[in-house]
Amino acid sequence: MLGYRSGVWLLPWFVVGGAVGALSRFLVLELCSRRFGWPAWATLIGVNVLGSFAIGCAAAEIASPGSAWVARLAELAAADPASVRSVLSALILTGLCGGFTTFSSYELHGYVLLRGRRHQLFLLQFLGTPLLAFSAAALGWGLFA
Repeated sequence: MLGYRSGVWLLPWFVVGGAVGALSRFLVLELCSRRFGWPAWATLIGVNVLGSFAIGCAAAEIASPGSAWVARLAELAAADPASVRSVLSALILTGLCGGFTTFSSYELHGYVLLRGRRHQLFLLQFLGTPLLAFSAAALGWGLFA
């Protein structure tokens, strides 16, 4: 099961994952635009698709009750698997993938809602978020331009 236990103890994991993800995004964008001459929009699409694939793979492994990866890390850290799942979710899903892409967490959350047959919440999130986010960006631009 994905999800976080509450507590500030996860904050360093979010920060480290986010920093590595954001730096990775910057390096990929720089490499693709300077080395290969790709336009920024094409690289962003590629980064978002790759990040969404990565978050799906990582989330499936972290959530799996039979995950050998989670079991091994729990053994090495002498921790319970639920704590390891919380740390991995913070570090990899929200931190690394969230910092690398602009919307991999959004995509994963949508998939989890669909999988849980929460269709109304899925539609609200999937249609509402882009419309409201676009409107908020336009409003912000309009207020400060």
